[in-house]
Amino acid sequence: MNKTHTTLSVDDDLLTEAKQKGFNISHILEEALIEKVDKTLVEIPQFKQCDFCGNQDVVATAKHLSGVTWLWPHEKWICDRCLRNKSFGVIRGAGD
Repeated sequence: MNKTHTTLSVDDDLLTEAKQKGFNISHILEEALIEKVDKTLVEIPQFKQCDFCGNQDVVATAKHLSGVTWLWPHEKWICDRCLRNKSFGVIRGAGD
């Protein structure tokens, strides 16, 4: 999602009070607009649980290779430890 700067007219007293309370005005405005236009945002979870050991870890990405990885064609999430630990037959038994 690209962000753009905009100019708004807001009551001075209201703006001063919001700043004193530490409100993130940009975030509040964005949430209000999302609600008004009835837009649905999809959040991709940053953590997943390993389907083999239950360990919860960050999802591996191209920039951060360690973490829970999608194991294909078995369609299961697998952590680094289970992926390396072939003695338990995790990879061999994934499709069973």
